[in-house]
Amino acid sequence: MSSRSLKSENRLKQFMDAGAGVGFTIDDAVKRAEVRVEQLREPMMIALGERVQKLHRIGREMEEGKTHPRVELYGLGNEIIGLAGSYGFKSLCEVIDSFCEFVDLQSDDMIGASTTMRLHLNALRVVWDERDVSSPDHSALVEGLRKVVARSAA
Repeated sequence: MSSRSLKSENRLKQFMDAGAGVGFTIDDAVKRAEVRVEQLREPMMIALGERVQKLHRIGREMEEGKTHPRVELYGLGNEIIGLAGSYGFKSLCEVIDSFCEFVDLQSDDMIGASTTMRLHLNALRVVWDERDVSSPDHSALVEGLRKVVARSAA
């Protein structure tokens, strides 16, 4: 019986031998990543704004009697949380988290949910309009929303 050895390509060694990794530190990698994240900020803000507008449009449609499945609302809320969380919009995330919690407690067609939904959408408008203000404190707003959601769960 004979044994054979397989040679594998060591790409990291090739990278380092070519000089590409010389002088490249973890700090450099972090700085480059931060630059890339900031380059995505404007398109992300556009995408986030589109989702916020869509949620407001759905809210208006629901007030007019059209139903939307809660899975659609919950999914849209989670998209907003994902985008907002990437850039540290804490208040926006907290309002949408409360909204998702509320949606989760509703029947699938969301009938009878218009008042609490309107309340969340108004709160969303406040934190969205103030998103660039240096750290406004919306904790009382979020606490109030959570109390409303808790009452609707009872």
